[in-house]
Amino acid sequence: MTDDTFGLGPLEPLVRDPTISDILINGPHTVQRFVTPAGRRVDDTSPMVDSRLPSGSQLSTIIPPLALDGALVSIRRFGNSPLKAADLVAKGRVPRR
Repeated sequence: MTDDTFGLGPLEPLVRDPTISDILINGPHTVQRFVTPAGRRVDDTSPMVDSRLPSGSQLSTIIPPLALDGALVSIRRFGNSPLKAADLVAKGRVPRR
């Protein structure tokens, strides 16, 4: 009930899970709940909004008439610890000297 009242409802456990990096929502008719805490709005005059959630996650929302199939929401989470040069070398993203 707390998640429904103060959080993002059924999405709250997904947002808290550190193993989940992206959440895509293709559906429900209203997305106001996501952007209102950031002082933004989604409606016919502003059908596309990019914002941040309190957790720092990036939120992108688009509704008709720009979204032809209904409301679309994308939440991109960022890792708790930033990548370091040693991480990039270890993963083979940067060549060793």
